Amino acid sequence: MPSDCNVDVLIVGGGPAGLSAALVLSRARYKTAIFDSGVYRNAGASHMHMFPTWDHQDPAKYRAAARTELSARYSEVVQFVNIAVTKVTKSSDGIFFAVDSLGKVWSGKKLILASGVKSIFPNILGYENCWNKGMYVLPMLSKPASRARLTLQSNLFWVCLRDFLLVFTASSAMATKSEA
Repeated sequence: MPSDCNVDVLIVGGGPAGLSAALVLSRARYKTAIFDSGVYRNAGASHMHMFPTWDHQDPAKYRAAARTELSARYSEVVQFVNIAVTKVTKSSDGIFFAVDSLGKVWSGKKLILASGVKSIFPNILGYENCWNKGMYVLPMLSKPASRARLTLQSNLFWVCLRDFLLVFTASSAMATKSEA
């Protein structure tokens, strides 16, 4: 699709959520612009989880495959904008305006913010370098004792924070899940 600054839906975020939204909207023939800054929370991860058909596979390959599929099937209604959005406003008549990092203004009838989250690491020497290499955040099940059990290897430190278990290990082989 040729660059068009006026679309039906502006999608800020080129990860799984933004790409999924683009797929649904493209199938319905809505014109979309997907803004992808190229900065991903899981940039240091070699694989992603909890995506059907893509569990434990490379997130960069997932994004590439999704882009290829969208481009091949819906090129007349979807466009990828490989740049960050720096500002979003909504006019009194309900139109959204997004300004990209080069100052170009885009407009859309709807806006989807699918930019995900950003990990903000504490100021502890070496902490960021260990993320996804020896430290993991695992979503806990609502009834972990009755649904699953984590069998943890030696040399670890763990902290349970509300609905998450934060595990620190001395190696990348951290845990196995076994049914109770």
